[in-house]
Amino acid sequence: MNSEGEDSKTSSGTGSPAPSTISVGYYRRMTPEEDLLATISGIEVLLKQRQQLMQEFATVKKRNIEINQFSQFSKSMDKVMSARKEVKAPKRGQIAF
Repeated sequence: MNSEGEDSKTSSGTGSPAPSTISVGYYRRMTPEEDLLATISGIEVLLKQRQQLMQEFATVKKRNIEINQFSQFSKSMDKVMSARKEVKAPKRGQIAF
């Protein structure tokens, strides 16, 4: 505290804090070579991700085709079974017309 009873951090008698300096971090720009290397490595990462997605897509597409084939087979079996229920076999001793 100073002789007037104020804190040394306050400015001339107003009671408001003294202005403080704000330190700003230093930002270094990349050199053109560093920028090119970063761009190339980013492109390589994107290409690898695209390849993985294409492989997953091919697998999912193959599974969907198999599921579709099983679904069609199941529907055709349902048609056969419903047609079979409609045509009843003759009982023993009866003649079918």
